[in-house]
Amino acid sequence: MIAVTAAAAPVVSLAPSAHAAPSTTPQLPQQPMLPAAPTTPRILPTPAPTSTVTMTVDTSKGVNVRSGPSTSYRVVGGYRDGARLTGTLTSNNWLKIGNNRFVAAWNLTRGDGGGGGGGGAERVTQWMEASVGNVRSGPGLGHSVVTTMRRGTKVTGTWTGNGWLNIGGGKYISGTILTGSNPGGGGGGEQPDPSPTEVTRWVSATVANVRSGPSTSYSVVGSKTAGTRVTGTMTSNGWLKLSGSQFMAGSVLTADEPGGGGAPEPAPSPAPSPTRQLIINTAAKYLGTPYKWGGNSPEEGFDCSGYTTYVFAEVGITLPRTAATQQAATTPTSNPQPGDLVFHGSPAYHVGIYAGDGMMYDTGRPGVPTQLRKIFPGVSGYGKVDGVG
Repeated sequence: MIAVTAAAAPVVSLAPSAHAAPSTTPQLPQQPMLPAAPTTPRILPTPAPTSTVTMTVDTSKGVNVRSGPSTSYRVVGGYRDGARLTGTLTSNNWLKIGNNRFVAAWNLTRGDGGGGGGGGAERVTQWMEASVGNVRSGPGLGHSVVTTMRRGTKVTGTWTGNGWLNIGGGKYISGTILTGSNPGGGGGGEQPDPSPTEVTRWVSATVANVRSGPSTSYSVVGSKTAGTRVTGTMTSNGWLKLSGSQFMAGSVLTADEPGGGGAPEPAPSPAPSPTRQLIINTAAKYLGTPYKWGGNSPEEGFDCSGYTTYVFAEVGITLPRTAATQQAATTPTSNPQPGDLVFHGSPAYHVGIYAGDGMMYDTGRPGVPTQLRKIFPGVSGYGKVDGVG
């Protein structure tokens, strides 16, 4: 037999330089390269910066500092008239002067407040266009009426962000009743209405509360029984101010002295004349029209005297624009007929159209549209309009 011996495989030694360097880290497969980033970076929009403003306290009572931008927040401090404050304005017209520190901007003016140069808001001159216009303690209908001005009154001030004219001293007028040109009627100049007239009323409820302010949100400080005689001045929202901090709702009072006097409850009405019937029919056409203070038409809404003015104008009779001036222009009557006017207050703060049988057409307050309803207590009288017959 022939023995076959396998030849040993030759051993090939690699040069040291050809060996890979030892490594304790596992090697990952190489990733493909990503495309190069664009040379111009994408710019994201940024919000506009909030402007810082400097304003001056412009009310003799000074201002409260609150922990948030609303009167519902607690008071955390205050500033006197003339104090200069710096901050940023919120969307609801409050000045943020620090963390959890806010001041109502309607009590402030831009610039120094005391006159002289400087970059405050531009002062403008306006004239009262309404027959009688309210001046309020802040730039909104929710603020109290502090006085009134007659048509043609000249005023100067600065505009607020919501369209009210700040005339200084914590007084504001809605731009909707102002005009940039003198409406005529002589004089110009400031002609504030006289002080409110004192009136006498009697309590009509069995027991009526006396409150510390002109609203049911104020605390009860006393009470009076039916038939009690009270005197005072009427507020713009129909409350009787007895003294500095005593008020009674007009809804629990009557102008009729128990046992006689005052404006009597009307007797059932006979069939109205053609003109009076036309007034009633026209008033009924606008039932459901929304209430709007200063409103003059069904398109924009009515307030009480705007409604009566519009209805009578449609039948060809011109009335003055406010409840008080309509009261002054009518002939008082103790036997009202449909188409006469119904007044609350003296001078009147509310007016409606008598519909007969103790009912009236009127529009009373925000959220309550023009309606036909029973005449509510506190009637001061009825008035016959010239030309009605």
